[in-house]
Amino acid sequence: MKRVFTFIFMLFFSVLYTYLVGAQTSMLLVYMFVLCIPVSFFLSWPLRKRFGFSLEIPTYEVEKGSITKINILIRNNSFLPVPFVRLAFMHSENLILQDQPEELLSFSPHEEKTITARFYAQHRGAEDIGLSELSIQDYLGFFSFSLLKDLERHQYTGRITVLPKISVMKPSSKIMHGADGRENTMSESESVITGNNFFMGEPGHEFREYQAGDPLHKVHWKLSAKIDRLMVRKSESGGSSKLCFILDPFLTAKSIKVVKKKKASVTDSFPDKNKEAEDKLLETLLSVSNMVIQLGRVAEIWLFSENQWHVKCVSQKKELTDLQRYFAQYEFLETPPENHFNRLPLFSMMKQQKMNRSFKGSDAILFTAGYDQKLQALLSGNDLKGFTLRVIWIKQPLSEEAQAVENTISSTNELLRVFNTDENLSDAVI
Repeated sequence: MKRVFTFIFMLFFSVLYTYLVGAQTSMLLVYMFVLCIPVSFFLSWPLRKRFGFSLEIPTYEVEKGSITKINILIRNNSFLPVPFVRLAFMHSENLILQDQPEELLSFSPHEEKTITARFYAQHRGAEDIGLSELSIQDYLGFFSFSLLKDLERHQYTGRITVLPKISVMKPSSKIMHGADGRENTMSESESVITGNNFFMGEPGHEFREYQAGDPLHKVHWKLSAKIDRLMVRKSESGGSSKLCFILDPFLTAKSIKVVKKKKASVTDSFPDKNKEAEDKLLETLLSVSNMVIQLGRVAEIWLFSENQWHVKCVSQKKELTDLQRYFAQYEFLETPPENHFNRLPLFSMMKQQKMNRSFKGSDAILFTAGYDQKLQALLSGNDLKGFTLRVIWIKQPLSEEAQAVENTISSTNELLRVFNTDENLSDAVI
C-alpha cells in the first residue's frame, strides 16, 4: 500500500508540473507513469501459470512442547523474473509460529527456494497449519494474483494434533498407598478388563496378552494354543493393585479483563490461563498414571463426558497412549454440573462395586484445577458414601479463590499435592 501511495503522489506532481510548465520532458514522464501500470500488470499476470510450489506439511501427532516444521519449495518456471511473492502462514492458539519467515520474496528466472517455518506446540488440541497466503504481486504493488485460489484446502494445509505431555515422575509411596497408609489392592473377586487387553485365570495366576519385551519363559503355551493368542503369566503372587483416579470436569478461573486508564472504552485482557491449567491437569494425571503402570499396577480413571461418568482402565503403555490421544481434545465444563453429585462419580463407583459384597468403602485421588468452595464442601460433607478422597490440585494464578482455598485446605489431610501451572513434573515429588 505504501508503494501505491508513493506512485500516486509522484504521478500527481508530474501532472501538476506538466500543466504549469508544459515541458516535453515532463509530458514524457507523465506518459511513462501511465504506461507503467499496464506494463507492470502484463509482466506479472502470465507468471501465475508458470509458478509452482510444493509443501511438506506433517499430519501427525506431537507432544506439547515439541517443534514441528513446514517446508515449502517455491519454483519460478518462467524465463522472466518474478517481482514479488507474498508468503504468509496460518496462526493458531495451539501452534505458535517461531522465526517468522520473510514475507516478500523475489525470484530470478528458473530459480527455486525452500522456506522452512517452525511451529511450537504450546497447547493441546487439533489445529490446521499451512499457508494462509501465497500470491504474486506486480512491480508497482497494484495487483495481486493468488496461487491458492483454485486449490483445495487440504493441498496447502495440514492438521496437527498436540497431545498433553507425559512426564516421567519419581515413584511415590503416597500415591501407591491409601489415605490410611495401606497398599491399594484389588479384592480377589474383581476382574480387570482394559480395552483390548484382558486378564484371565485364578487370582494370583492371571494371564494377559504377550507384549514386546516379555520373557519367553512366562508364555503359557497350552493356553496360547487354545485361544490362538500368545498369553503370559501376569503375576505369580498376589493380585495386581488398582488405583482409582478421578478427573474433575470443571475449571473455575477465567481470563480477567482490565480497563485501560486512558480510554475507558478500550479493554485488554490477560492471556486465558484456563488452557495452561487444563494442560497441566491432564499432564499430571497422565504422568501419575504412567508411574503407576510402570510399577505394574492398574490405573482406573473416571472421566465425565456426554453428561455422564465413564471409566477407563490403564495397565500398559498402549492404553496410556490411547488415553493421551483422547485427552488431546477433551472438553472441560464451563459451568458446574447442575446436579452437584455429578461433580464426583460416587454413585457410579458404588454401582460398579455392588457385586463385591465385602465393599466397605474405597480410596481415590481427585485431580482438579477447580478446587472451589462447593467442591470443598462436597469433600468435607457426609455424601462420600464411604469413599476417602485425596486431592491433587493444579493452582491457577489468576483464580480469585485460589489463595483463600489454599489457606483453608493446606492443613487438611485430603490435600495430597499442589502444582503450579509452570511446574516441571519430572522434578516434582509427591
